Amino acid sequence: MGAYRITDGDVMYYRITGPAGRFLASGPSAYTFDSRGKFIGWTADVGDFPTPGLHLSESAKREKISIDELRRTVQ
Repeated sequence: MGAYRITDGDVMYYRITGPAGRFLASGPSAYTFDSRGKFIGWTADVGDFPTPGLHLSESAKREKISIDELRRTVQ
């Protein structure tokens, strides 16, 4: 499980990953939130299925953050 800050241009998202949500998944499951902490969507496998409502450019920057940092950021 991990937390990530995703910056795409001027827009920031947060993603929390967990165990694979299906058999033989190519990636973890993930919950995605906007910069204010509003839920955007969920996917069972980030490797095969994009998060509905989230379209990231190839230049989007992903950085791992701690769960504590995520909590402080979106309060």
